[in-house]
Amino acid sequence: MSATAAAAGQAPDPVFAAIEEHKAAHAKVVSWVDRYGKLESEIPAEKRRSDTDSIVETDDPRWIEAERQLDLAWDAEDSAAWALLEALPSTREGLSTLIEYAQFRGDQWPEGWQVGLLENIAEALPQLWQEGRV
Repeated sequence: MSATAAAAGQAPDPVFAAIEEHKAAHAKVVSWVDRYGKLESEIPAEKRRSDTDSIVETDDPRWIEAERQLDLAWDAEDSAAWALLEALPSTREGLSTLIEYAQFRGDQWPEGWQVGLLENIAEALPQLWQEGRV
């Protein structure tokens, strides 16, 4: 909860939890990408022909699992990114943090996400402005 929200007795701004959820999902992607890279150097090419669309049963089971888990991690990160836009900022700090986080991540968002961010900001600003929270 932001200090302003706590002082005003408001509910926590949902955007903070959504950002943390996205960070956690991204950390899983990074972890699986790291593991995937290590497996590429450990497992011979003929035992790592599988990908998420086509599993080769004779591949190393570690490779097959890494393919599946990395795909799931990417999906979870994308879902967390879209969920981040569903958490409409309810405080100035939340709005500012969301914008800073989006900028920090640069172009690492799903296609069209930035348009959703702008729509989110446009929706939040009038309410925050009217309530004197901007």
